[in-house]
Amino acid sequence: MNKKNETTLHEETETKNKKCKYSTYYNSKGKRVRYECPHEAVKDGYCVFHHPEYWKEFPDEVRNKFFEEVREIYKKGVELVCIGYNFPEIDLTSEPLLKYGNINSIYFNFSEFHGDVWVNDGQFNYIDFSNVKFHSYVIFFEVDVDEAVFERTEFYDFVQIHGTFSKLNFNAAKFHSAVFMSGTPGEKKEDINHAIFTKTKFENYVQFQNLKFNMAKFDFTKFDTVEFLNVEFQKVDFLRAKFTKAIFYSVNVLEGSFEGAGFESIRVYNSKFIYANFIYATFEYVAEFREVVFYFANFSRTIFKNIAVFHAKKIEKNSIILFSQSAFLNPETISFIDFPLTNISFLLTDVSRIKLFCNAHEIKDSKILSEKLLKAVQNNIIDLDNKYIEEAVKILSSYLRSESVLAEYRSIRKSFENSRTFVEASEFFIKEMRMMKQNLSIPEKIAHCVYDGMSRYGESFVRPFLWLLFVISVISFIVLYPPVPPLQKYMSVWFETVRLILQLPVNSDIGYGNWSILARIASIVFLGNIFIAVRRRLERK
Repeated sequence: MNKKNETTLHEETETKNKKCKYSTYYNSKGKRVRYECPHEAVKDGYCVFHHPEYWKEFPDEVRNKFFEEVREIYKKGVELVCIGYNFPEIDLTSEPLLKYGNINSIYFNFSEFHGDVWVNDGQFNYIDFSNVKFHSYVIFFEVDVDEAVFERTEFYDFVQIHGTFSKLNFNAAKFHSAVFMSGTPGEKKEDINHAIFTKTKFENYVQFQNLKFNMAKFDFTKFDTVEFLNVEFQKVDFLRAKFTKAIFYSVNVLEGSFEGAGFESIRVYNSKFIYANFIYATFEYVAEFREVVFYFANFSRTIFKNIAVFHAKKIEKNSIILFSQSAFLNPETISFIDFPLTNISFLLTDVSRIKLFCNAHEIKDSKILSEKLLKAVQNNIIDLDNKYIEEAVKILSSYLRSESVLAEYRSIRKSFENSRTFVEASEFFIKEMRMMKQNLSIPEKIAHCVYDGMSRYGESFVRPFLWLLFVISVISFIVLYPPVPPLQKYMSVWFETVRLILQLPVNSDIGYGNWSILARIASIVFLGNIFIAVRRRLERK
């Protein structure tokens, strides 16, 4: 044997007798633990798992030694700790001991999966992929996991997750490619009891479909394009989350917070929100809420910079929607369709140039929400049957006063006028005047009552016309009484009284006396109100 071969053999023998030099610290269920690799070094001071290139040269050996280690760990009844490993393409559930949850806790922290990863129909108690890098496809299909941790994990390629999780943690994870997370197709939904996506970055498309989250946190998360399809949230937080494009279709939210969230584009269809808080949210380009049901929604202090459409699918009797101190920067592109103003408050928000499409008969018969809340505060009467009234009063209490509610009436009325929906505008003018009356002196209140009674503040030409007919009929009867005049004679006098009302000459044989003065004064008052009402109608046309 020559000297060179002797030297090589000596180096290989020396390497095999040494332990792998890899060591680091990892998090084990909240505890910082030091890891020192127990395997023998095979090359450059590293074992088959920790050498950065060994997996390329001998992928089968790496896989086989990993599964051998799994079987040894199972016999010992301890945790499987695979910190900083380098894996080739691997099907983790091809080993039955991994497939059926026989190992209590599994740690892959700081590992790198250089090829595709499959986890099919597997059961896991606790599995930790924190600080792992997945360089290729990752597929978790029909898995059942008590707790899975992916903190600060990076996914460079396609990810599919399908299964049931008690706890799922993607805190500060990064997804560079598309992500699909789904449950079973059809009506059955998979439960994710506790999901954390805080500070997670989705740089590509992500879809959540047919899932039920009991609790989910997406605080400070960044989405490029996200779709939530047939998803149910018992409780969800999107605190200061950022969305480039978001679609919510057939989504049910029991309690959701979108406080401070930023949306470049959001489209919500056929969805229901029991409690939703959008306070301080910003909508940049498009915000569509079509066929939605809100029980309680708070859009106070939100900013809508461009197009926004709110179309109610159904309004519950006791539902409350707040847009207090919100800003519509491009009001001509804002529309509210079929949202009853008895359920929505625009307190301290300028809506004079947005489009409101409401039922005129509904407007006539009820007050706006802000006035109802003001009355509740003034009379110290909170509707205990509506649990959201107290919440709304709490939010608006600092600004609920007659002046602010009156300004809201005026702003809504101007919106109807600008949209040329004059019937609604007329009703709101009347409501505005009636509310203004409440803070006037007694003489002024009397004047308001008379004006309202005669012509609904100049908005009705029918009412003064009926008053005129009544005055004509009464004066005609008084002039002939007693006795009760025959109908023919009464009608003759009645037409003469009409001439009197119209300031025309009348038959001097009819003794009107001082009643002629009353008739002429009445004619000025009622004909004036008819003229005002007709003129307003014609001007609005």
